[in-house]
Amino acid sequence: MANSGDLLEMIKRSGDICAQEMIHLAGAIQPHGLLVGLDAATLALVTKSANVDTVFGATPLDKKPTWIPPSVIEACRDLEERRSPDRVLLAAIVGIGLTEVHCFIAGDVVFIEFEVVSASPAFSAATGSSPRSDDFVRQLSSAADIPGLSEAAAAAIRAISGFERVLVYRFDADGNGDVVGESLTADWTQSFLGLRFPAADIPVQARELYRMTNSRWSPTRDYQPVPLEPNLDRAGQPLDLSLSRYRSVSPVHRMYQRNIGVDGAMSVSVMNDGKLWGLVIGHHRQPHFVPETIRGEVVGLVHVFALRLDALLNREARADLERGMQSYLAMLRKLATADDFLVALTESKPDIFRLLPGCSGMALVTDSDGTTRPVRSVGNAPPGDDLIALAAWIRSAAQAPVFFTDNLSSRFPLFSRHRETASGVLACFFDDAQHTMMLVFRPEIIQSVSWAGKPEKLVGPDGKLSLPRMSFDRWAEVRRGYSQPWLAWELDIAAIICTTVNDVVIRQTQIAAELRNLSRTDPLTGLFNRRAFSETGDVEFLRCKRFGTPTAILVIDVDHFKRINDDYGHGAGDAALVALATILKASARATDVPARFGGEEFVFLLVGSDASGALEKAERIRMETAKNTVTSGRHRFGMTVSIGIAQFLKEDQDWLEAFSRADKAMYQAKSQGRNRVATEG
Repeated sequence: MANSGDLLEMIKRSGDICAQEMIHLAGAIQPHGLLVGLDAATLALVTKSANVDTVFGATPLDKKPTWIPPSVIEACRDLEERRSPDRVLLAAIVGIGLTEVHCFIAGDVVFIEFEVVSASPAFSAATGSSPRSDDFVRQLSSAADIPGLSEAAAAAIRAISGFERVLVYRFDADGNGDVVGESLTADWTQSFLGLRFPAADIPVQARELYRMTNSRWSPTRDYQPVPLEPNLDRAGQPLDLSLSRYRSVSPVHRMYQRNIGVDGAMSVSVMNDGKLWGLVIGHHRQPHFVPETIRGEVVGLVHVFALRLDALLNREARADLERGMQSYLAMLRKLATADDFLVALTESKPDIFRLLPGCSGMALVTDSDGTTRPVRSVGNAPPGDDLIALAAWIRSAAQAPVFFTDNLSSRFPLFSRHRETASGVLACFFDDAQHTMMLVFRPEIIQSVSWAGKPEKLVGPDGKLSLPRMSFDRWAEVRRGYSQPWLAWELDIAAIICTTVNDVVIRQTQIAAELRNLSRTDPLTGLFNRRAFSETGDVEFLRCKRFGTPTAILVIDVDHFKRINDDYGHGAGDAALVALATILKASARATDVPARFGGEEFVFLLVGSDASGALEKAERIRMETAKNTVTSGRHRFGMTVSIGIAQFLKEDQDWLEAFSRADKAMYQAKSQGRNRVATEG
């Protein structure tokens, strides 16, 4: 076991021994196991634990060990061919007898390991299998909630395994662990039930190994590790023992066990939906060896626990989701009938921030033309400038359609001043023209967290080693700046709403707008068509009548258009119309309305123009057209237009009367020789 000097030197090299310790490259195993490593291609020996020769005599490197049964060799070949990570089988080994053999592959090495039970009195076997195993399974299968399930599992596994204390340990999203179930012997007063352990106690690489292997058993803490000989592969790299059942326990973890008074120990992984939910941990104050058959029962019970846990979690999730779906369907009905989805999200029930429980308010922020601004807010939302800053930060930080955090002030310090109303935020992004972001806020929930000892730094300011920590007494912390966490079903609802708005509401609105535009637009020239011009003419005529705004109308017709079609083809005629439309668009002010009225006839509404202004605009259009050259394929030709002008008059009943006078003026221009402008009267 490494001493404090060794560990301090490791810290100096790594900076954070827990986070950096390469525990899967231990280079040694525990003494109750035996391990050999074979070349995956040739099955020749490349490494062995130092106790192999003690059991089997000299086993030379680069040779196939003769004592390995053919069934085990075949299992090794199967691993290499199928690239399966590991396999377990029963095999009769000379000098050992029938035993469980574990084969696993890492890189180019296939490892074979099995157990060598020590005769030392330090290893005391638990009593035989309990006849109550079936009762325990029934208890776990019928547990009504997770606390009850955890308590029953801890009691059952302690009864079967003989450990003095069994814990059910659940990980949170940050890797901290909560003890949610405990069973311990009456004379051990060190209870961890209800306490929280910091993530540093079981760092990320250790949690990954727990995810990869379902159980670890350490009969005693103060053993002498058995080294691998050699401890490097043929490429000079450390051997990967991630999947080994007997891999030597981390020196740091063994010191940790000493500090909490634990000698014999076990841990069995609890998996849920492919993720490491937690551990079932066994502690003993003296060395404690658990026979293989009982270990199998313990692993089986933990599997039953995991199945019931999955059912309870799914039941809770289904109930939450059903409640959320009812509100979502009500929101969907609102969105389906709303002209403006932003109004639907914020006005009348159900508004969006009441759709998710525990929210304090919401805001909508747009980002259009490089200008970010809050559109509206509901409930308790931070002020506008801070909303703009938050939206900009989220846009830079978010990687998914839905962004969320329950500790906003730690990630965006500006919001520490708003933690009472906005410690949590959920953000959704909409694909409308203004790039709207929806922000839903949750208020701060001040929590008192009971830790198993005050979380300590690894190395103090004086450089002295303080890991592993020594104190595990209850230590209470008041936690600020956190909101109620966002649950998976809530994120699902938010994502569904976001998708519904983007893929249905906004898309349908865009399609409707496109259809309206198509119904009002001439497909060849892109100008308003007759229908759109008529609607605009009605509006402008009423405005002119009410406010006396001078308004003129031009009727424009292409001269000798039939001749263009006859001489150059209808494609050339289309090109001529497009060229004229381009000239009209270029000459139009913001208030002007050019349109194709039909065939080669165009109209141009000049809002705010009197007779002289209209004449000047018409002459400019005529001259620009006359000097323009139209290209269609290999043809290049010119064209001219005749233009008639009329003013809206007080006695007119509608804009069509002015149009009729302008149309007569246009024919007058044609009769006078074309390529000219004529006014009414």
